[in-house]
Amino acid sequence: MRAAGESGQRPPRRSHSDRHPNVSIAPVGEPDARGIISRRMWVAMVLALGLHLGLLLWAYLQPPVPPPSRRHVVEMDVVKRKLPPPPKEPPKPETPEQEPPRSRPLPSLLQPVARKSPLDQTSPAIEVPVQPPTDKMPGVTGPPQKGPIELFPKNLGVGGAGAPGAAVPKGPNRLLKDERLEVKKEPDFLLVPEKGGGFKFDGSHFTAHIGADGALTFDDRGPIGVQKGGTFTFDLTDLVMRGHKQDPYGAEKRHFVEFTQKTRDELRGKTTQTGMDGALSSLPAELDEIWTTQRPAAVRRREIFERWVESSDDKDKPNSTGQKARRMIEAYVRKHMPQGSPLSYTIEELSRFAEAREGQPQFDPYRGR
Repeated sequence: MRAAGESGQRPPRRSHSDRHPNVSIAPVGEPDARGIISRRMWVAMVLALGLHLGLLLWAYLQPPVPPPSRRHVVEMDVVKRKLPPPPKEPPKPETPEQEPPRSRPLPSLLQPVARKSPLDQTSPAIEVPVQPPTDKMPGVTGPPQKGPIELFPKNLGVGGAGAPGAAVPKGPNRLLKDERLEVKKEPDFLLVPEKGGGFKFDGSHFTAHIGADGALTFDDRGPIGVQKGGTFTFDLTDLVMRGHKQDPYGAEKRHFVEFTQKTRDELRGKTTQTGMDGALSSLPAELDEIWTTQRPAAVRRREIFERWVESSDDKDKPNSTGQKARRMIEAYVRKHMPQGSPLSYTIEELSRFAEAREGQPQFDPYRGR
């Protein structure tokens, strides 16, 4: 080792056979000492054989390619025919010249009638001069012609040049302003009908509900929210006023109350009338319930009198529902407590009732009996 280092040359590298002289290695793909092909060669040969067999099988199973079709030549003769001449148009029949239509005279029912009083100059009516009492129009000779009737011929001075002194029809002056072109103003608040009666207003600041009985309620919208289109809203003034216990939309609500006053009054009137009609229909059953009890007759008569007092206000109109109820109670008294019977109202009872209602309509079911 030292001598090799001193001379500067490296000792030669020994191969595997030099180091192991008793072991022999066969080259890849060549048979070993016993004459047997290696395993890798066998695998490659099997794969190659299988691939070739597969290609042969695929080629065998493919359908045969049809031979190209032969083209046949077809001979055709082209014959050109001459078109027949166009037919001649038949001669047009000669039509005799016709005279222009003449207007017929007005029938007797359409003849103008003389006015007894002169026509007002401010009236828009058109004054037609009186025609001569004849069946023929001036300038028309011969028998009456058929055709349209000319109500205002030019020789009368109406519709054409105009007769001198005739009244000129007057109408609205639309030269500077035409009311037909004005844009119709929409209502301040759009009321949408709701199920079960009533209306709803959906505004940007609050929602209002008008019930079927005319009751009005408001639902305020918050100062922070999101509108239908997805726009985020924030009202600082609304937030500050609500912090000071103030309604930022009080003026708009008062305007809404005034705008819907008539509608709410109509709904209240309908509700009241419906309730009174229902009470009027159930009144006979209430009177039967009072009269068929086992209490003394005087007590029952007193309760029927009190029901008569409660049925109507003394200032009601004669045909009001309350007055109808009073007349129904009086008829019930005459039917179940007829005058002169043991169950009828006594003179003393009617006198006490009259003293209690001095200056007011009296309870007298036997009036005129």
